[in-house]
Formats: sequence, C-alpha cells, structure tokens
Amino acid sequence: MGELNKILPRSFEVACAALLKAHNNFDEDLDVRRHALEALAYTNLHGTPEMIKVAYAHPEEKMRISAVLAMGRSSDKRWAKIACRELLNPLPEMRYEATRACGELALPEAVPALVDLAEDVNIDIQQMALWALGQIGGKQAQRTLEKYINADNPALRQAARDALEELEFFHGDLATFFGPPAEFDGAGEGSWAEDDAHEGVTFEKKLAFGFGEASFDDDAFEDDDAFEDDDAFEDDKDFDDEDDLLALYLDDEDDDDEEEEEDLWA
Repeated sequence: MGELNKILPRSFEVACAALLKAHNNFDEDLDVRRHALEALAYTNLHGTPEMIKVAYAHPEEKMRISAVLAMGRSSDKRWAKIACRELLNPLPEMRYEATRACGELALPEAVPALVDLAEDVNIDIQQMALWALGQIGGKQAQRTLEKYINADNPALRQAARDALEELEFFHGDLATFFGPPAEFDGAGEGSWAEDDAHEGVTFEKKLAFGFGEASFDDDAFEDDDAFEDDDAFEDDKDFDDEDDLLALYLDDEDDDDEEEEEDLWA
C-alpha cells in the first residue's frame, strides 16, 4: 500500500522498519520472519534482493517457499531462472508459489511448463497455472485457456474464463495479442524511496532505508555448494541499530517540515 501511496509515507516507513526488524531477528518465530519477508518483497527497500537470496538458501523449506513467493512479488526479472526451475519441484507448495511467481513476473519462457501444470494432480496448482497463463499471454497460453473453458471441473472452467477476461482487459483484442510488448521489461513506476532520492536525502536516511536495488550474480544460485554453510547467515546483524536509524530518519523529516513552514511564513 505504501508503494501505491495508499498510506502516509511516514506510516509506511515505520511499517517497513518493523518488518525489517522482525525478519532479521533470528530469535523470532520462523513463520513471522518469512511472512515479514513476503511483505517486504512489495517494497523497493535497499537490501530486499539480498534478503530474498538468503531466504532461498535457508535450510527450512517453508522459508525457501516464502522466498520464491517474494521473488514474484518483487517484479524483478533477476529471479526468472529460479522461478522457472521451481516449477518442477516435487513439493506441491513450491510448485504453487513458483507458478504464481512466473505469472507475476510475466515470463514467456515459463508458458510450456505452465501448460503442463494446468494438468497437475493438485487442483490449486491447476488453477494457479491458468491464472499465470492469463498474466503472460501469447498464442499457446490463449489456446490452453480456451480449451479449459470446456473443462469438466467447474473450478477450472471459471479459472480459465477469468484468465481470458484479464487478457482481454489488459491487452485488448485477443485476436491480435500474441505476447507482451517487446519494450516491456517488468519495471514499474518509481517508488516513494526513489522520489525522495531525487529530492535529496541525508546519509542517515540512506542508512535507515536505502534506495534502489543492489545487483548480484544470478549464476551464484547454480552452485548449490555456495550455500552449504547456513550458519554463515546467522552472523548477519546489519539491522541491530535500526531503531536509532529510524529515529534519525524521522527527526530529519521533522526538521525538514519545520524549515518548510518557516519558508511559508517568511
């Protein structure tokens, strides 16, 4: 909601600080930590890609599943290879979230696998595969959705109808739509953080929240040995002083507000 300006910026910042603190607290319950990551994935906070990367290497399957969910929510194409690979995972929960992620990332390369998943033994995965095909589009996706309009299962019939309606709503005439625009790269509009960055920010603000996204080598995920030492992540305490950093951030905001008020009455 903060990225869409549905809540006040300061409330969004406080919420993000609380989520960061929860996720990076290794004494916190695992479900709390992973759900905090899922929520953070919607934001453009600096360090979120690294948190997703660490979560994907976590020894607990639940955290890895949440990492894949977060990959889709981030709308970041760097996760495309992982999302596509996890479509073949033997665990239904992981296949489900990978299917959702491929739809959210609008990955054309995932369409053949998604067509196969529309026949998965799990009805939830079947429905999610149809939804994802509707998000991606293209000839093969359209033909598959049209086929499932006549499926025996009413839930699949409805899922196919809904997906086709979304295709038509977002892309116009299905007779002429054969895939996403060539110039589409998955990037959205600038976030509140980027807007603030253009206006100028203090060093303390950058420390507290950061702006933009750090990049890293996706090929690192191909080497499973890179994550053998899970204990290495336990020493990551970058957010020990985040309460102080948040206070600095908010204090600086107050100072800016006072200066603006003085200018108005000058």
